[in-house]
Amino acid sequence: MPKTREVVAPIQEIRDKLDSICSELGLQYHGVRYRTTGYRQLIEVHLLFPHSMAVGEAHRLATLLEERLPPELSVPAEVFTHLESEEDHAAVHTKEHYTGRPE
Repeated sequence: MPKTREVVAPIQEIRDKLDSICSELGLQYHGVRYRTTGYRQLIEVHLLFPHSMAVGEAHRLATLLEERLPPELSVPAEVFTHLESEEDHAAVHTKEHYTGRPE
């Protein structure tokens, strides 16, 4: 009899892996969205960076996340990141945008 594998909801698997990688890289994230298209997932993640961080360094860290997350997931995935400022995030986004939190 073949072994059955516990099926984890896609968003839970994505968040678990994001938590681990972001913790290791010292990143904060929110606004996670994903959709399945054919055989792969498209994942969008908003990353928060301090004003004091150079754009080049923020981009380097975002790229590391984009490269490291897909191999950690159980299905093929492509990751897109959106870089935001920690300090003025709430002022810039006067209306709450999608947070990735379940309703």
